[in-house]
Amino acid sequence: MISVNLQKAKIIAHEIRRERREQEFAPFDKIVSLQLGAANVAAAEASRVAIRAKYETIQNEIASAVTVDQLKAIISAMKETA
Repeated sequence: MISVNLQKAKIIAHEIRRERREQEFAPFDKIVSLQLGAANVAAAEASRVAIRAKYETIQNEIASAVTVDQLKAIISAMKETA
């Protein structure tokens, strides 16, 4: 029988979450860093706030997962929304 270390699986799930979050942030980071118009920057910041909230929820779900199947479901859901 194969045994999965849940704590290591959570670390991997968090790494995937960070990568996905970084990908979603990328277009907005460019707008903010280049200060491409006040309206664009405000919209980009609003989008970044929404992304942060989304991934904070996912982070909490990963942290509270008690089975590998729960982690798999969380990762699958992230992949579907990417």
